[in-house]
Amino acid sequence: MQERIAKSKPRMVRKQIFIDAAQNRRLKAAAAAAGRSEADLVREGLERTLADLEAGEADWRTRMAEVLASGDKMEALADRVEEQKRSKAESWRKRLERNRKRATEI
Repeated sequence: MQERIAKSKPRMVRKQIFIDAAQNRRLKAAAAAAGRSEADLVREGLERTLADLEAGEADWRTRMAEVLASGDKMEALADRVEEQKRSKAESWRKRLERNRKRATEI
């Protein structure tokens, strides 16, 4: 009978984690309120986090494909960025010239 139980449950791997005292109190209270073990709640939270991260990775790839597919928009954006860089560089050159003039006047 023990063999059947062992085969039906997924194999568990022991992990040790550190949580702060407030998290510990909240975990204990949540487990007691839900009538579940602390480990079960931790596994559920881990599963949700991993699923969110995996979904985020898929979303990122989808968004990147959409951006790459809109080449005209990207060119316009690149042009705007270049113009802003030129404008900022010109602004810094003028500022440097003013400061040099002030330094020679002293």
